[in-house]
Amino acid sequence: MNEFNLKQIAERNQIKYDYGQKHRYDHGKKRNKLQTWEIKAARGIMSDLLNRRGIKWEFYKIDNPKIRNEIVNAMAAIIGIAYKDKKKD
Repeated sequence: MNEFNLKQIAERNQIKYDYGQKHRYDHGKKRNKLQTWEIKAARGIMSDLLNRRGIKWEFYKIDNPKIRNEIVNAMAAIIGIAYKDKKKD
């Protein structure tokens, strides 16, 4: 993978991250009030998943805000654990 491809990938992922912050999967009547960097990362990942054919429809079927919050919070917790584990290496 050359430098140009890495730059394109980074730009696309920045767009997905920004979109995930603006159009939160976990935003509903019971809004997820957490604003940690892990939550922001999870929202970016959800933005990517919601842009993938097939899988996005399964996520959109979930209309319960509490469950959507739980999904994003679980992803955020895993991201945080992975970060802490990385620091051990």
